[in-house]
Amino acid sequence: MALKKYIKTFSKTPISYQKDNSMEYATALNTISKIYIQRRNYKKAEEYLIKAFNFLTEQNEINSLIYCIVINNLSLVYNNTAQYKKTYTLINDFFHTHNNLSYRIVAPQLHKAMNVACYNLDKYDEAIEHVKKSILLCDYEGNHHELGRSYIDYINALRYSHRFSEAFEIVEKCKKEFYNNKVLYRKFCMQELILYFNTGNYSKVVELLKKINVKELQEMGKNNYYFISGHIAFINKDYEAALKKFKKCETYFTKNMYHYDLALMYDDLFAITGDKLFEEKKKTSLLSNAVRRNVVINPT
Repeated sequence: MALKKYIKTFSKTPISYQKDNSMEYATALNTISKIYIQRRNYKKAEEYLIKAFNFLTEQNEINSLIYCIVINNLSLVYNNTAQYKKTYTLINDFFHTHNNLSYRIVAPQLHKAMNVACYNLDKYDEAIEHVKKSILLCDYEGNHHELGRSYIDYINALRYSHRFSEAFEIVEKCKKEFYNNKVLYRKFCMQELILYFNTGNYSKVVELLKKINVKELQEMGKNNYYFISGHIAFINKDYEAALKKFKKCETYFTKNMYHYDLALMYDDLFAITGDKLFEEKKKTSLLSNAVRRNVVINPT
């Protein structure tokens, strides 16, 4: 790869050359990191982003656009690998030296990243404060799709903090506002389903499961649908259906470190089969230090 060759030889060039070409070098590092992010190789992506971050700091280029982009991508990697304290520190430090206007291109994403980090660190008030800023910025920029995604993050933060009535209100508002955007509308329908699931209103969950066309959902939505329908099948003692549904989402949940969801799934599977392997898998999930919250708020 030409970019890798460029990066390898750059450190051998004169200091004056490095200074004059600092933006190009940092951009090359960021570009390679994005390739690794797309491949879900977050370890390699993190390595290249840390290189870019350190280099730009050394070159005193912390006000450059590429520095802002590197911070944004690094926070994405940290959140996707459950390194929430690193996200929290990274972006807080960034906020102390930059304001919203100086980094408008990434400001909404940074506040969204902080929302995710905060609710995973049980800092719910901070999480909600940040996602509200993301909503305001997306609305100001007229970015309708990102605005919808920010509202989903807002609903998640409310749900994780057990503010269910507020979350339901936002869902209803967004289902009306984003009705013509079918991708976002389906996401809000899934948020409604997840809320009823977490409040234990299983009759409403069954009603919504029948209304949602799983084939129209994106990957995350499909897997969450299978997980929820699997648990409902278990509750209704339709064990064959439960096994089929759980089989469809286990790999995806494992890959994404949704260990609280997996713990509930393995609890059901152990009850169905009596296989102690599932009991061991549940223990492993509950002991994991790298957990990304998804459907289940807290393990039981």
